[in-house]
Amino acid sequence: MRFPLDKKNLIRGARGHLSVGLGKAADYQAQYVSLYAPVAGRLTHFESDDGGLWLRLSGNDGFTYEFAHLSIRHKSGKVHEGQKIGTTGNSGRVTSGPHLHIQIKRTDGSRIDPETFFDQ
Repeated sequence: MRFPLDKKNLIRGARGHLSVGLGKAADYQAQYVSLYAPVAGRLTHFESDDGGLWLRLSGNDGFTYEFAHLSIRHKSGKVHEGQKIGTTGNSGRVTSGPHLHIQIKRTDGSRIDPETFFDQ
C-alpha cells in the first residue's frame, strides 16, 4: 500500500473533521498534483455538490477509498497500485482551496482515520 500523494502534508485530520460535524476523513495539501491508487482495485466516478468531483476505489484489500475535490479523473475500471488515477483540485462547494479529501471505509460502511491507516 502506498500513500496516494507524493507528499503527505496534513491540513485537517479526522478529529478536526468530526469536531465540525463532518464524518471521519482527512484533508491534505495538494495543489493540482497527481493522485495515485494506494492499492489495486476498481475505480469509479461520482459527483456531489459539497465534494465536487470524486473517485471511489474499491480496493482488492477489502477497503473503499474515496477522494474528493478533484480537477481531473482518469477512466473508471481496474487499476493497479501506484497508477495515476487523477489530479487534485478545488471542485465542490465545501472547500478552502486546492487540497485532497480522503475517506476510507470498511465493508460495513464505517470510516477509518486515514492518518492512522496510512501510518500502518
